[in-house]
Amino acid sequence: MPKVTLYGFIRVIAVNLSVVGLSAWISVSLNRSFVKGRQETFFEYGRVNGNPVLRQLSAAEAKQAHSFQTIDLSELKKLRESGEAVLVDGRSQKDYEMGHIPWARYLGVADFERVFPSFAERFSLKTKLVIYCGGGDCSLSRKVAELLYSRGYNDLRIYSAGYSDWFLNGNPVEKGKGQ
Repeated sequence: MPKVTLYGFIRVIAVNLSVVGLSAWISVSLNRSFVKGRQETFFEYGRVNGNPVLRQLSAAEAKQAHSFQTIDLSELKKLRESGEAVLVDGRSQKDYEMGHIPWARYLGVADFERVFPSFAERFSLKTKLVIYCGGGDCSLSRKVAELLYSRGYNDLRIYSAGYSDWFLNGNPVEKGKGQ
């Protein structure tokens, strides 16, 4: 077995650090030449022939997308208690029935076309709506907001923390079909 000297050990470390440093410098240099400015990619969730599809939006389509005000848990509680807003659950019907925020209405993305007519009969275009889904990286609430906006509803807010935040903070939940 060869004897390891301090000089040999330091030399191996120096060579390895040089290789790592050079690799990092090359990576940054190449990235800088290929990527100019802030890069954003937007996607749209939809269905084609009944199958879920995630489609990348062009820059022009993304600019036309509406931005919605988001609210936090304390604002949601205030709106809910005052009766000022109607809560809309954008998750699947199965998830809704397993547990939802009390008094929330079901208007899931997957069943939107089927459920929307009865929803529209009950709530005018001027109704303040707060839409939520599972929370975290769930985008169903945004999709429901976009669908409602395209049908004339303008007073829309998104509770982006969603059902998981509501539940994990010890708030009451309802199970079943609800209202």
